[in-house]
Amino acid sequence: LPGKAQTTQRNLAEAGVDHVVEVRTGDARETLRDLDGPVDILVLDGRNDLYVPILQLVETRLPPSAPVIADLGTHDPVPHARL
Repeated sequence: LPGKAQTTQRNLAEAGVDHVVEVRTGDARETLRDLDGPVDILVLDGRNDLYVPILQLVETRLPPSAPVIADLGTHDPVPHARL
């Protein structure tokens, strides 16, 4: 959602971390395909049933110690795949 992304970007700027965080809007299965460098932290806050495919898309860019944070909303579908 563009409004949510704008709010996020503004909050990151106010926190002074906007220079180290990249916000991408759209379908993560598409917007995360062209990652150039490592992903230091992955925050998943969308549909629960897409978390595993997105993690699989990004996992080669995650260092072994990178945290992955997932918001498992009770209103979202629960993923059936296991890591």
